[in-house]
Amino acid sequence: MENWKIRPKDPFFVGLDQFSRLKDICLLLSQCIGDLKAHEGHLENEKVIRGLYLKIKEFIETKKDTLKELEIIKKHLAEFKIILDSNGNSAEEALKELVTCCKKLGKLQFRKDYGLVEA
Repeated sequence: MENWKIRPKDPFFVGLDQFSRLKDICLLLSQCIGDLKAHEGHLENEKVIRGLYLKIKEFIETKKDTLKELEIIKKHLAEFKIILDSNGNSAEEALKELVTCCKKLGKLQFRKDYGLVEA
């Protein structure tokens, strides 16, 4: 499997990384709002901070199902990577493992929680 190479990052997974950063920003804004309440302070941009926090929080909520599916897909890809990175397997053994993995994935489409992105 020496000629197997990692492809450029899939846009879905780049988005997954950015989504993680967005969650960090939302947490930071939440802490900021909490600090404002604790100190009974008032900032000139407090309204903007609260509005931004609410919009980001709403966006995160609407994308939870897609996020869950992308995490599942990452696990599937990790299985393929393990097979393809294995130096101890012959080409025939690796192919056999890939076929087995694909059959297993084929059966997953009958799960109740099988999503559109995962399909």
